[in-house]
Amino acid sequence: MSDEKNIKNSNLYQSFTKRKKRSRAIMLILLLISLFLIILSSVFLKSSMNFKDNFINYNEKGDINYKVYLKDNDYYDEPFLDKGMQYIASLINTINVDFKYEINSSDELSYKYKYKITGDLVITEKNNPSKVLYKNTEILLEETAKEITDSSFVINEDLDINYDKYNEYVVAFQKDYSLSVDSNLVLTLAVETVGENNILVNNFNKNSNLIVSVPLSEHTISITTDLNSLNGSGIIRSTEIVKIDNVMLFVLSISLGLIGLIILISIVYLYLSKNNNNNLYEKEIKNILKNYDRLIVSSKVLDIDENKFQNKVRVTSIEELIDVYETTKQPIIYYEVIPNEKSYFIIINDDTLYKLTISKEWLEENKK
Repeated sequence: MSDEKNIKNSNLYQSFTKRKKRSRAIMLILLLISLFLIILSSVFLKSSMNFKDNFINYNEKGDINYKVYLKDNDYYDEPFLDKGMQYIASLINTINVDFKYEINSSDELSYKYKYKITGDLVITEKNNPSKVLYKNTEILLEETAKEITDSSFVINEDLDINYDKYNEYVVAFQKDYSLSVDSNLVLTLAVETVGENNILVNNFNKNSNLIVSVPLSEHTISITTDLNSLNGSGIIRSTEIVKIDNVMLFVLSISLGLIGLIILISIVYLYLSKNNNNNLYEKEIKNILKNYDRLIVSSKVLDIDENKFQNKVRVTSIEELIDVYETTKQPIIYYEVIPNEKSYFIIINDDTLYKLTISKEWLEENKK
């Protein structure tokens, strides 16, 4: 215990301890400064910039118009009747249905869209549309696919419906099975739209239907249209727009951030270098003690007075000290002057002192 006290009370150890504490304090202060600068930089950066979401507005419109063309008769002078009237079924020749669909966006998009028109002949129980007795789907307009880069596109399609064809089919169905039924021919323009833009968070996807329902097997009919699937308008969210409002504050934030990062990187480099140096010193001492264990005596004695020896020989390598041992047959005395910092290997032969000093500083200069 007294030897340990001597080591800790020695001027060399005290000096080393003070340097170590001072080094740690400096590194801690630099670390706090770097973190403060980085945090301050992030605060200034956020204050200097304006972040806001960008939006693309869209609007879709759908319209269905139709004309009911009549058979030759003694009551109507006009060849057709316009939309929105009540029609005598036996006088209907054809129905011309005109579908119009349009979509507009506030910014240009790469549109890919496709559409088709189908006709569903649906027969249900009388006054119970949920009980479907028969259904047949017919493609009236084959699917059409198009691509366009623009802020809008328009679909215009019309077709003529042979009313008697479907009406007679339902009448025959009723007659064959002696049923009282409700029936409708449901015409649907189905549109599938995909819009792409490099600022969009997600692609714009839209499915829209324009529907016309024509009653069958009735004396008089009223044609209905349905545009409820159209949303009318909406918003497509695009990427966030970043705008620098205060250039000086922005430059200051970048500068502070860089200074903070440089200090932080320097601290990490110094810390890693110090650990590497410690590892280098520890490795060197362990190798010596392991390879020459039988020749070395470890000691904590520090009261060797080098002035008492007439000859003092400074040895520069362990190999030289081994040569001295081979000549003198005197043991090698090892003790660590400063923990993890500096060690002595000594041979005492009469009035001659042979001394090898190994320190981190010496290893840094001679082992790299």
